[in-house]
Amino acid sequence: MGRFFLRWVVLAVAVVVSVFLTEAVLGALQYDSGFRLKWGGPNANYALDAAMLLVGVAILSVVNASLGAVLKFLTTPWACLTFGISVLIINALMLWLVGSLGFGFEVRDFLSAFVGSVLISVVNGVLVKVLVDRDEKDKK
Repeated sequence: MGRFFLRWVVLAVAVVVSVFLTEAVLGALQYDSGFRLKWGGPNANYALDAAMLLVGVAILSVVNASLGAVLKFLTTPWACLTFGISVLIINALMLWLVGSLGFGFEVRDFLSAFVGSVLISVVNGVLVKVLVDRDEKDKK
């Protein structure tokens, strides 16, 4: 149970880091990023904002595990022909879908979803390798 919670928090941190990296990358290209956190505001309740972000990450995980897995399976031939680019597009579409629900973060356009999904994958992979895998090695 602890490993599940740790991976959930790591994914939430990866989403937060990816929001800022997406804004930096797309800002350098003179493009307004549509991938934003729903955080703060005039009547900010940061505990509620953090809880909504965790709910959004949980929804993203469920959507990727269910709908994303089905779409990836159905598009396997296309993924082979495009050398995996279609998998990146499916990940971006899943992020865009969950971001449009408004739980903790929002995604307004496909380019922001594409860059954000790639950065979430990279940041999450690095954090899992550093934090979660180290925790597993320490228990052995």
